[in-house]
Amino acid sequence: MTTLKGEEKIKNRKVAIDFFSNERNLLECIPGIKKIEGKRFTIEAKIGPLRAELSGQVEEYEVRENEVSNLLKVEGPGLTIVIKTRLHITEAELNWEAEYLTDGSLAKASPAR
Repeated sequence: MTTLKGEEKIKNRKVAIDFFSNERNLLECIPGIKKIEGKRFTIEAKIGPLRAELSGQVEEYEVRENEVSNLLKVEGPGLTIVIKTRLHITEAELNWEAEYLTDGSLAKASPAR
């Protein structure tokens, strides 16, 4: 599993919590999202030298006070990606962490793995 972390400065904790309380807003922050229909979405991804259009679904989405977590599953020919993200929102910062796991024949062939 690969983990990415970061933090962003924010001006208003309540605005950030309200924004991320809507799962569509979080999906719209993901690079490559092409279409969102309820809990399902389409994303264009670059895998090594290839570009692929993949289908995804929000499996879990939970908001608890100043914490937002979700689980996304993305699938395409020869590829499955499971992404778990967590956001922790303070008065002045949004701390985020994303863990992802890739599987399938295309993932095994990619040098970026």
